[in-house]
Amino acid sequence: MEATLENVNAMTLDLGQTRFLEVRLHTPTLLSTKLMTPPHLRPSKLVERIEDLHRLAVTPAYICSAATTLWLALAKDINPAQSPTPYHVGRACDITIGEVDVQLKPETVTYDREGEKTKRVRGVTGHILYKILTPRITQVIDKTLALTTKLGIGRSRSIGFGEIEVKPKPPKEA
Repeated sequence: MEATLENVNAMTLDLGQTRFLEVRLHTPTLLSTKLMTPPHLRPSKLVERIEDLHRLAVTPAYICSAATTLWLALAKDINPAQSPTPYHVGRACDITIGEVDVQLKPETVTYDREGEKTKRVRGVTGHILYKILTPRITQVIDKTLALTTKLGIGRSRSIGFGEIEVKPKPPKEA
């Protein structure tokens, strides 16, 4: 086993003026459909009663919102459930980042076993090539996506779900 210490504030993907990002989802990624719930609706009974599934079509909003949630919780010691920031960053990413290429594969995997019962979940693996439509968003996502590359994204990262790799792509490779 190996452990390393890194200063979270020094993490970066070195996006600079990069226009393209490659996101590789190595293990099934579990991003809740409720992740992009507007802050004013979170406490509502309506949202509470809605079945919680996982996204099989991963948009920039969900990637950025999940990354921001992780960043707030670990780097800033802020309870993300009480902050509108992940939602607002997700919305901003949806209009400033577009999909150029997508190869995603939904997978059903065993999540838990209790006696005779087996709980299965659906997640997604594959890759997405995103184009950054304005360089202003890179300042927001550079550190948060660097953190997700180290720690994963979405639910159940500690048991191997959500292993993600994000890296800049030069234009001629995109």
